Amino acid sequence: MQQPQDWTEPGAQFVAPGVHRIPLSLPLDGPAAVNSYVLEGADGLLVIDPGWVGPETEQAMTAALRQLGHRLDDITVCLATHHHGDHYSQAFAWRTTLGCALFAGREERHSIDSFLTDVGRFPNHPPLLTRCGATRLAERIARNGEAREGADIAHGRPEGWPDHGDVIPLRDGALEVIATPGHTRGHVVFQHADTRILFSGDHILPRITPSIGFEWAPEPYPLRSYLRSLELVRGLPAPHCCLLTAPSPPAPAIESTRFSTTTVSVSTKCVSTSLPARPRPTTWRNRCEGLTEGGNSTNCHPSTGCPPSWRSPPTSTYSPCTAG
Repeated sequence: MQQPQDWTEPGAQFVAPGVHRIPLSLPLDGPAAVNSYVLEGADGLLVIDPGWVGPETEQAMTAALRQLGHRLDDITVCLATHHHGDHYSQAFAWRTTLGCALFAGREERHSIDSFLTDVGRFPNHPPLLTRCGATRLAERIARNGEAREGADIAHGRPEGWPDHGDVIPLRDGALEVIATPGHTRGHVVFQHADTRILFSGDHILPRITPSIGFEWAPEPYPLRSYLRSLELVRGLPAPHCCLLTAPSPPAPAIESTRFSTTTVSVSTKCVSTSLPARPRPTTWRNRCEGLTEGGNSTNCHPSTGCPPSWRSPPTSTYSPCTAG
């Protein structure tokens, strides 16, 4: 899988038969682009994370699809790994302009339904941070609560909510939905077993660590869920040859060292800034348990529970045509 030296170079980049990567520029501070992935679906094209809504995104996608012999209106289904604007907003607009269907993980409904409420960008974070001892950070967020990135874009519910273990059919093979809460409470990744590819969104990144609980309505213990999600993906039975992320070049493989580095980095960052002083457990599992009040554990995904129950085979087939 040869890729350009500059991963943000426009155009359709071959990843595997029936899978192409299309970088889309972002009008934001931070990553210069987000990777969108185009697959040959069961009935038309399927696009994962089609970027930030705007004419630049549509022009870049149109040009890339033309390279592949397709048109923009060949897109019939969009999948969003999570609800952030650089993954979700263009797909939401295409529901109207192209008539395509949009799907996002079920637990994203909490933040999607509270998007752009009158109580600020992070209405639930100050009390959570105060409870964890980060009073000054809570006060700073509360003072800046009116900053609303993406306030000028349309937002709303998708056509359906795929659950963990659902299977989305493609022209060849299928995608399995894997719930990976942490970055957001409804974040999902997609596994394509036939090509040994994992579309990871913002869950696991080759060069940076993602923000945790970065949304309007975070769950009570997003760090615990994120660490469990890392362990879940690391334990997947298929030996992945390629990790396709959102704001980075494709990674040749999922390495245990990267998972360990991410676990330590995120844990240290969040524990040092958010939690009161307490003895630090030495394992990821004990660290997760340590983030509950009184040491009591709760499910990190309300609808499906936590590993090892997540590791059961797919139990249902998800049809975009019939989802409600």
